[in-house]
Amino acid sequence: MSLPPLNASDIADQIEALYFEAELALSSALAKYIKEGITPDPEARNKGLFCYPELILKYNPAEPPPPISRSFGKLSESGIYVSTITRPDYFRSYLLEQLELILADYAVEIEVRRSKTEIPYNYVWDREKANGLEQISPVELAKHFPTTNLHDVGDEVADGELFDPGDVRPLAPVSYTHLTLPTIQL
Repeated sequence: MSLPPLNASDIADQIEALYFEAELALSSALAKYIKEGITPDPEARNKGLFCYPELILKYNPAEPPPPISRSFGKLSESGIYVSTITRPDYFRSYLLEQLELILADYAVEIEVRRSKTEIPYNYVWDREKANGLEQISPVELAKHFPTTNLHDVGDEVADGELFDPGDVRPLAPVSYTHLTLPTIQL
C-alpha cells in the first residue's frame, strides 16, 4: 500500500482491506464460473488479486534488542519478519495486541502488501452464493482456481530452523494459512 501505516489500527485496516479485496475477487470469479462457465482471467492471478495480505516488519537496531521477558509481541533479533494474514476480521484483536506491543517497544518499518500465497477457493466458498459449486469436480476447479497446497505452509519456527542474520524470518511460529476455517470453527 502507498502510505506507511501510522498505528496498529491503521495497519490492521490495511490488512483487512487487502484481504477483503482478494476474497471478493476470488468469490466473484467463482460465481462467474458457476453461473456462466467463465474461467478467471489468468492476468488477475498473475497480479495477485486472489492473494492473502502480507505483513512485513523490518527491524534493524543499532543496539541489541531491549530485554523483554514476555513470549509474544517481541522481536529477539534484527531482521525482516514476514507473515501472510488470513481472516484479519477474526484475528483483529490478537493482531492489534501484538502490533501495539511491537510498535511500543521497537523502532520498526512496517509494510502491508499482497503476498504471493493465493487464498484457496474453498476458503471463500459461501454456500448461498456458490449454489451449484458442489456439482463441479474439485479437479476441474483446481485447473482454474487456487487450491490448498501444504507445500506453501511454513513451519520454519516450529521445525526449529535457524536463520542467519539478514534472512527473512516468519513473524509467527506457524503461518497464518494454518489459522483458517478449521481453527475458526473451533
